Amino acid sequence: ESTAKNSMPEKVFQRRHRGFIFLLLPQVITIFLLAYVVLLTPCYLIGKIRLYQVERQFHQEHISIRIEHYLTPAAKPNAAEEIFAIDIPDFPVKYFEVEKLSPEERRELDSQLHELRPQLMRFRAMLRKYDRLGVARDFSDHPKLNLAQKKLRNYQYWSELLPGNAPMEMLRDLRQCRFYEIGEDPYYGAYSERRYAARSNRILEDHLRKLSDAELQTVKNTLQMDIGNLPGNTRHYVLAENSIDLKRMNLVMGLPFPFRDNAAATSWQIAREEAALRSREWFESIDNYRKFAARNAKRSFWYSFLRDDGESKNRLHSATLAQYRLALAAVELEKYRRQHGDYPKNPVLPRDPFSGQPLRYIAGKMLYSVNGDGIDDGGRAFGRHEKDSTDIVFHLEKK
Repeated sequence: ESTAKNSMPEKVFQRRHRGFIFLLLPQVITIFLLAYVVLLTPCYLIGKIRLYQVERQFHQEHISIRIEHYLTPAAKPNAAEEIFAIDIPDFPVKYFEVEKLSPEERRELDSQLHELRPQLMRFRAMLRKYDRLGVARDFSDHPKLNLAQKKLRNYQYWSELLPGNAPMEMLRDLRQCRFYEIGEDPYYGAYSERRYAARSNRILEDHLRKLSDAELQTVKNTLQMDIGNLPGNTRHYVLAENSIDLKRMNLVMGLPFPFRDNAAATSWQIAREEAALRSREWFESIDNYRKFAARNAKRSFWYSFLRDDGESKNRLHSATLAQYRLALAAVELEKYRRQHGDYPKNPVLPRDPFSGQPLRYIAGKMLYSVNGDGIDDGGRAFGRHEKDSTDIVFHLEKK
C-alpha cells in the first residue's frame, strides 16, 4: 500500500512532463524553422543573384549554362533504332597487328571479313543516311549509349581491314562515327576527338601515297577546318562536363536547394576560366593552368572533387591539335614529294603545341611532336615500359 502511494506522484510528474514537452514542441519547431529561414534565405537569394549574373555574362558571350543545350535528344530521323539491329561482333585484339598474324590466322580473318561484309555495308549505309545517333546520355540508360559507342568502334576496326575499302571512305566513316559519338556524349568529347584524330592519322599513314591529288586537297581542307574548330570544340566540352557534373551532384549528393544556385554560379565561373585555358596550346597555358588549379582547389571543394584530373584533360587539346598538325604537314610534304621527286630536307613546319617550336622532322621518315613531357625521344611512339616517355608520331614511310 505504501509503495502504491509513493508511485502516484511519479505518475503525475510523468504525465505533467509529457504534457510540458508536447506544449513546447510546436514552439521549438517554429523557432527552428524561423532560424532556418533567417539563416538560409540570404544564401538562397545571394545564389540566385550570382547565378543570374553568371548566366547574363555567358549569354553575352553566346554560351548556354543549361544542361539541355549539351544533352539535347537528337531529332528524328536518327540511327537509334537501326544501330542496335545490326550485329557487329567484338574486334579481337590479335587483329590490331595484322602483319604479325600467322597464315592460319590470316585465313581466319579473311573468312570473318567475308561473312561480315553484308553487316558492314549495312552499317555504312546507316552512317550515310542519318546525321545523328539519337542515343543520348540521360543518367538512366548508360548501357544503351555505351553499347552504341562499342558498335561504332568495332565497325571502324573491322571495316578498315575490309578488302577493297577505299581510304577516303574509311576517313568518311571515321568522321561520321566521331559526329555520332561526340554529338550524343560531349562529356567525353575531348577524349573522343583525341582518339579519332589518332585513328585518322593511322589511316593516312597507310594510304597517303595512294591518294589522288584531289583527295589530298580534300584531306587538307578537312584538317584545316578541324584545326580551326578545335578551340571552340574544347570550350564546349569543358562546359558540357561542368553542366553534367552539376546535375550529377544534385542527383547523387542531394545538395540542399538553398545552396544549389551558389554552387552552380561558382562552378560555372570556374568552368569558364578552365575552358579558356584548356583551349590554348600546352606550352603557353600549362603554367597558368597549374596556378588556376591550385587556386581553385583551395577555394572550392567542388573543383577539387570533380576536377582532380584537370591537367591530363588540359593535355588532350594539344594532343589532338598535334595530331591534326602532323597530318597537315604530312599532306604538304607528300605534295612536295610528288612535285620534286623527294621530300624536302628543311621544310617549314607547323608549331608543336607542346614545345612552341616547329614539329620535329626526320627527312623522309617521320614527323613527330614531343608530347606533354616536353622530352624529345627521337620519334619513339611506344615505350618499352609504362614509365618511358614517348612522342606523337606520324610515319611518312611505314615499315
